Amino acid sequence: MNCPHCQQELQKEFYHGFVCYRCPECGGHLITISGLRNLSADKPFVNLLWKTACYGYSEPGPECGNCPHPMRRVTLPLNGVGLELDVCQN
Repeated sequence: MNCPHCQQELQKEFYHGFVCYRCPECGGHLITISGLRNLSADKPFVNLLWKTACYGYSEPGPECGNCPHPMRRVTLPLNGVGLELDVCQN
């Protein structure tokens, strides 16, 4: 599986028992929404992320590294800073 931003091969890693992938080139990470829900202490933030990607304001993002569909780019506030995330809806 390749990084959707720089096309480098993603490296599989485990974080607190959950599989995620890291790009050695650009430092991006890929994790499933269920993995993110399990790892995050801020469940409302994860739910807002998913709802915004599916139903709210989001922009087209790059093609997903795991499937052939485009992701949705979502920007949400986190600690006073805009956090930009690409979300696959599949």
